[in-house]
Amino acid sequence: MFDPPWLLRLPYGFKVIALAVLPLLLATALVAVAFQRQSHELAQAEVSALEELMLKEKRVELENQVALITSALEFLVRTEPDASAARTKGEQLLTSTRYSVDGYFFVYDTTGTCVVHPKIPELVGKTLPELTRSFGSTIPEIVRIGGQGGGFLNYTWQKPSLGEDVDKLGYVRLFAPWGWIIGTGVYIDDIERATSALRERSRASVNRMLWAMGGVATTAVLLVFAGLLILNLNEKRLADRQLQDLARRVVERGDEERGRVARLLHDELSQLLVAARYHFESLENHGDSAQTGSRSLRLGLEGLSRAIRTTRELSHDLCPPELADFGLSSALASYVEEYRDRAGLDVMFEDASPDCKLSDEQSVHLFCIAREALTNVERHAKARYARVALTTREDKLQLTITDDGVGFDVLADRGARPKGIGLRNMRERIEHLGGRLTVHSQRGQTAITASLPLGDGTHA
Repeated sequence: MFDPPWLLRLPYGFKVIALAVLPLLLATALVAVAFQRQSHELAQAEVSALEELMLKEKRVELENQVALITSALEFLVRTEPDASAARTKGEQLLTSTRYSVDGYFFVYDTTGTCVVHPKIPELVGKTLPELTRSFGSTIPEIVRIGGQGGGFLNYTWQKPSLGEDVDKLGYVRLFAPWGWIIGTGVYIDDIERATSALRERSRASVNRMLWAMGGVATTAVLLVFAGLLILNLNEKRLADRQLQDLARRVVERGDEERGRVARLLHDELSQLLVAARYHFESLENHGDSAQTGSRSLRLGLEGLSRAIRTTRELSHDLCPPELADFGLSSALASYVEEYRDRAGLDVMFEDASPDCKLSDEQSVHLFCIAREALTNVERHAKARYARVALTTREDKLQLTITDDGVGFDVLADRGARPKGIGLRNMRERIEHLGGRLTVHSQRGQTAITASLPLGDGTHA
């Protein structure tokens, strides 16, 4: 047996809430994920752009600083005739020059020997092998790039103001007159701080936006829940009123049917039995007169026959035996014949649905609809002609009752007026079977059609 999804097993109220809230939550979650991903990509692009911009500014700054100090050395070369004195002045100039707290110049010759280092004086005079043992491949890389004419390089070096190793961007250039590799560098830990701060601001902004979206989604869910709760309460009150109205109408219908049966029993059957008893008592009291006794006996028997016929008609009216024995068509044909004799109307019955097989419940409800409609024709329509037809059309069984009476206001009859109870009963009966009742009425023509879908064994 098919096991329904979990949603189908929920109570109706929870189904409505789930169908209204779950898509909203899913949409909000998808939007939040997409927003977070997009924000992360934008933040990463912004961080990369900031990092590239700061590095570009630092490269320009390093090139300018080296260009300035190189210009000063070139001036010494041109103005100082003694080459040794010029070199000495150059070393002094490089040692004393500062352009920031941690900005200084260092010099190595093309063999890798340290010539100037203001921050670590003990390195001066050490050769490349000694420097390599102490600092790894950093000094050989500086000498290599400088020997090629100059360029940028990244390495790790101790920052004087912090006393710890920090990432550094260096720039070196070859000063050919003296065979020096002049270099300087800037520490780029500020770039990391700036990009970290930018990432943190972006993350905080995204979190604020996600919290805002969550708040909006929560508010929307609460509003939807409150709206559905109010709607549920209204629907429940409406359903309770409809149920009370239906119960009242059922009681009224039962009372009306019991009253009709009681009137028939009292006004017809009881009177017939009393009359028959009177004739039989008269026969008993005047038994010596053959003529009188014969007349009393005949009248008494006639009264009993009429009582038996009335009892049969009453039983047939309450539950026609033809429904169970021969089906709806035979029951309607028999009822129309009796109705024609009783009401004095020209009533026709047409059956164009010979292949339809109905359940007992369907047959009873359709028969009661036809009986209710014909009763209304007899009481209110002032008609001369009526027609009852069973037809099949587009996989539907249709029971249609038409008459040529005075008609009535269909829209007004749909209200809560007491005289509309007949149509309400018919509509409730056919809707209980999953069908539909349509009513068209005007002066000279009224048609009531009960349409019942054919299926689940209702069509042979």
